[in-house]
Amino acid sequence: MSAATPERVSVDVTWEPDNRPSSQVTVDARYAYDSILAPIMPLEGIILRCTQTTVVIN
Repeated sequence: MSAATPERVSVDVTWEPDNRPSSQVTVDARYAYDSILAPIMPLEGIILRCTQTTVVIN
């Protein structure tokens, strides 16, 4: 099993309405995953995704 490949990571950050205190920031991270089972069970196109939203404090 190999480690995650940084080139396959995509991160988007959005601010609502801006990047000042009391605004919301959302981070959306995605990773194009290759299954270790690919030789016996092709699982192509799997994207692991995590989205988190929080309020900017300072």
